[in-house]
Amino acid sequence: YKRMQGYDALWLPGMDHAGIATQAKVDKKLRDEGIDPRSMNREEWLKVAWSWKEEYAENIHNQWAKLGLSLDYDKYPSEIGVVVNNISTIYAIYKALKYQRNATKRIVTLSGEGFNEPVNILAKYGTELGPIVRKLGKYKVSSRIVAGGPMMGRALMNDNVVVTANLNGLLFLKDLKEEVNNCMGCGRCIKVCPQKLCPVFIMKNINNIDKLKDFHPELCVECGLCSYICPSKLGLRDAVIMAKKKVK
Repeated sequence: YKRMQGYDALWLPGMDHAGIATQAKVDKKLRDEGIDPRSMNREEWLKVAWSWKEEYAENIHNQWAKLGLSLDYDKYPSEIGVVVNNISTIYAIYKALKYQRNATKRIVTLSGEGFNEPVNILAKYGTELGPIVRKLGKYKVSSRIVAGGPMMGRALMNDNVVVTANLNGLLFLKDLKEEVNNCMGCGRCIKVCPQKLCPVFIMKNINNIDKLKDFHPELCVECGLCSYICPSKLGLRDAVIMAKKKVK
């Protein structure tokens, strides 16, 4: 609107990355085609994910074109000194600065192939989600429940969880019977680690504090890539998180 009035206004296009939903959609697409996502390595899965992203991103670009939007595509927000956050974060900052009011509630997404009625709920911090989950939808007792996303989320034993500032959703996944094997020494966990750590060596030395310090588990960002990529299905992320606590 300001551009139409002749102002020198910068408009940066953006699309919500929706990481959890994207992975769920890509995995569903693969399963519909008779492919088990867990049978693929990281590069193979990402190739499918990028193809899916390009298809749906192009739809959005076409919608922008039909609307006649004038956009700047050649800069990132950080290059012009801009911080990009979601609406809930901005609103929480606004309330804190203007009215000195703390954030007391948040939206939590209940979704996944194991949950029959995906829904977003607004709940206060400290609210028990178990009764709400059982009232709003149905899921199999054998479902795997993850607090957060499939990559960085934490597996839960049951739905007895309370709402916190960091809980963005519960993911109900079909329980996959995965056989845990011994480390193959493939090095994939080391290759994908954004912090250049050695997750498998950290796990093998979990009870040796002196060696753990040499591997610097405290640098782990808990992204979960090591566990996701591991062909032996080792719980590398959990082991590194445990190691972080031990060296502190």
